[in-house]
Amino acid sequence: MLTYRIVVITAIWLLSLVKIANAQVMFEETKGYVAIECEDTPSSLGLWKKVSSEADPAYIANASGGAHLEFTGNSPSGGSANSPLKYTFKINTPGTYHLILRCSKRLLDGETSDWANDCYVKMEGDFTSPYSGTNEPTTNDLKGNIKFFGGNKHPNLGWAVNLDYLNHYKVKPRYVFKSGETYTLTFSGRSQRFNIDYFVLYNESRYTENVAQNTLVPYDSPPIPPDSCHTMNVNDWNREIQGFAPAYVDVARVALAINVNQYPDQWAKAIGTFKGEAGVYDLVFTSLLETRGESSYQVAVDGTQILSFTNPRIHGTEIEDFTEYIAGVRGVSMQENSLLEVEFISHSNGLVPEGDGFGYARGRWRTIRFSCDTGLVETWFEVSGLQETGINPGSAYPNPFRDYLFINDSHHISVRSIRITDMAGRHYDVKQMNDGANLMLDTRNLLPGMYVLQVISENGVYHITVIKN
Repeated sequence: MLTYRIVVITAIWLLSLVKIANAQVMFEETKGYVAIECEDTPSSLGLWKKVSSEADPAYIANASGGAHLEFTGNSPSGGSANSPLKYTFKINTPGTYHLILRCSKRLLDGETSDWANDCYVKMEGDFTSPYSGTNEPTTNDLKGNIKFFGGNKHPNLGWAVNLDYLNHYKVKPRYVFKSGETYTLTFSGRSQRFNIDYFVLYNESRYTENVAQNTLVPYDSPPIPPDSCHTMNVNDWNREIQGFAPAYVDVARVALAINVNQYPDQWAKAIGTFKGEAGVYDLVFTSLLETRGESSYQVAVDGTQILSFTNPRIHGTEIEDFTEYIAGVRGVSMQENSLLEVEFISHSNGLVPEGDGFGYARGRWRTIRFSCDTGLVETWFEVSGLQETGINPGSAYPNPFRDYLFINDSHHISVRSIRITDMAGRHYDVKQMNDGANLMLDTRNLLPGMYVLQVISENGVYHITVIKN
């Protein structure tokens, strides 16, 4: 028998802001991008001025977050690097990232259009340049100050997307980042009256430049407490809630469960109180897969549902009974003594004879963890926003499947490519054919087991867990 650990992550918060022990501010990439307000820097502003008042002539009404920065040093035609602004961030999704900056040039009457339109930019950390041409920047070049220019005339905002490299040779600021590494981006003032609003670093395998400019924006979230980690185990819950089936502790499997002999097809509920520090956490929920049925789970924090999912079917596969299935929510805002509610239900798939009928899955689940052991997880699947785009677990059918798998594209999400990956991280090529509103995948070359279907569309990247019998 094969044992798998499966992880599903729903990204509710698009950007986490982390404060670490030395008071440095660190941002964290999620869903393939980092988007940061320029005023959210731990650096001294120096000759940069924060603009948030309508009375200020530099004011821009549609600046994100109600504020932006204007450089007041040097001259409008430029000067040496001054007043560096630093932004530290962690990359989770490796790949080539493109830096774009929302900005504006505040020109006075008679000034030329190429004044007040640039700053310097440099990157620090363990990255490489994606370029190899003679007139293109090397890694060492990107680690030094290079002029970064663009934007629309004040009070309108536009985008800087190119570096001015080697005597006005235009090249995009692109960086090949590694997973788990921390990087520092620095903007330094160059030309007076250059205004900067926010910047985006986006993974080019997930987004186009146009999509990044129009959809990826900073997301204000509370800080994660330093060195935070909190776990709620089976004994941390009130398991007898009026109006619900009572739950019990399955000692052998260290899990909460439902007595299906007395309460088949009934919801149970557990209520607990969060005892950690207030902040933003990655919530990780561990259920157990069962061959007799596919139980469903719902998790709420302070009355708001943040997670709802159903265990995948493992009957007829080589996946072992009581294998952990880990579902989670990235970036959950928790307060001290926040109330957590978990509802779970027993279920029979009618496939495992037992007594005079069929066996039931008992809705078993083990823990809720908050920012604990996330580095030990082999695979994270981001599945947030799928309902809005028409991609959801039901869009891949039949599931489980045998020789062919279909993807419903009735919502016209413009699928560009599809990849299939097994639980060991191996990728498989499958033949794709159009069948009306559906895409048909020839999966006859796949062995029985569990796979992740990665659907890459014009709107983003989506993942569906599927099983081949």
